[in-house]
Amino acid sequence: MEEREYQAKKDSEIAALKEELKELEERKDEMQKAVNSNSKFRDFLLKATAFNPDYEEINDLLSRCDVLWATQKELLDREQHDAQILDQETLSLIASSEHLSTNVLRLNNLISELHLRYERAQNNVAAWENSWTRIKNTAAKQTLQLGQVKMAIHNLYQLCQRYHRERALEHEEVIEYTEPGDQMNTVAELMQDIGAVYKECCRRARQAAAKASAHETPPLSD
Repeated sequence: MEEREYQAKKDSEIAALKEELKELEERKDEMQKAVNSNSKFRDFLLKATAFNPDYEEINDLLSRCDVLWATQKELLDREQHDAQILDQETLSLIASSEHLSTNVLRLNNLISELHLRYERAQNNVAAWENSWTRIKNTAAKQTLQLGQVKMAIHNLYQLCQRYHRERALEHEEVIEYTEPGDQMNTVAELMQDIGAVYKECCRRARQAAAKASAHETPPLSD
């Protein structure tokens, strides 16, 4: 009886050990897969140290990265501090602007009063009315032209945004601008990019044509 109990206990222990061994082997396989998957990063770091004599070991390169991360954090902290100072200066500027606006309003009122007095002194009212009419017509024409320019800029900007959205990566945010100046900058940047791509395509086409011409030229006979 005791021998059977002892054998059963041993069998149970063996089964438990086999199960534990199976789990360890599975963990080993998972860890080996992780090692194989991350080996490309190790190879990259080895190549980086091979091409840069300043870093003899991977740890040297990683230490440099730590220093750069620390430097970045310091710069971000400094930027935040500067932003706070800028906010304070902005509030001060707003207060000064409000005070200046009050003075400007007072001066505008004074100018309006002087303007009325000046108009009363004019003898040729008709001439002033004609001048004022021309000014309004010019302003209306310029306003119309400005509206047309803004609409043209907006249409070009919409085309650029469609281009950016079609080429944006997944979850990549495409910034939207409402001011014509910002929209025009976006259009100009895209035109520069397209110009650069066009020049590169032309350069490659010329190179390909030159190679094709070189291959097609028959050798000189003796």
